[in-house]
Amino acid sequence: MNGRFTETARGVILVWDKQTDLVWQKDYATNMNWEQAIAYAVLLNMQHSGGYDDWRLPTIEELTTLISYKRSHPASDFPGMPFDWFWSSSSYAYYASLAWYVNGCYGYVGNGDKTSGGAARCVRGERR
Repeated sequence: MNGRFTETARGVILVWDKQTDLVWQKDYATNMNWEQAIAYAVLLNMQHSGGYDDWRLPTIEELTTLISYKRSHPASDFPGMPFDWFWSSSSYAYYASLAWYVNGCYGYVGNGDKTSGGAARCVRGERR
């Protein structure tokens, strides 16, 4: 792991991004549509995952901070980044049925139908 990301355990493994000061969950959920991904964040809050109740699906801007355009397979220095594509909370402005996502393998950003399957990795604000 590089010096940008620090893992901590609080019942679950959390990853602090020193560059953005965001805290990410290391684990993630797969095979869920966009609405299920939003609900996944709500569930984490109800469970007080890691001792916190302010988890949310990241915006597309936050999600792209995990990408390193100097890498691929995976396109990130984030520990254990899989090749999945991850939902953001950001809907596509021109079509409400689409949302933005980031591909963890190649690092590209795209938009997909909200009923499609993808992965969800939640984030919370600054480390505290």
